[in-house]
Amino acid sequence: MHYIVDRIEGNYAVCEDLSHHQMVNLPLSNLPSGIQNGTCLIYKNQKYLLDKAYQKNRYNIIKAKFDKVKKHQP
Repeated sequence: MHYIVDRIEGNYAVCEDLSHHQMVNLPLSNLPSGIQNGTCLIYKNQKYLLDKAYQKNRYNIIKAKFDKVKKHQP
């Protein structure tokens, strides 16, 4: 399952669960250090791990959409 950190609130990361399209609160103590808004996580082998490849892919898709919109503005 993939998650994207939306924001940090207290001792929790509010994340979007991309499999179920819902928001979940994950304890920071269960997550890798250094997470921030936009960090992509994967839940694998009963652990939350950074998924840098997934994050980079999402970034590239969003950037391509932004560039396309920007290109068509006067």
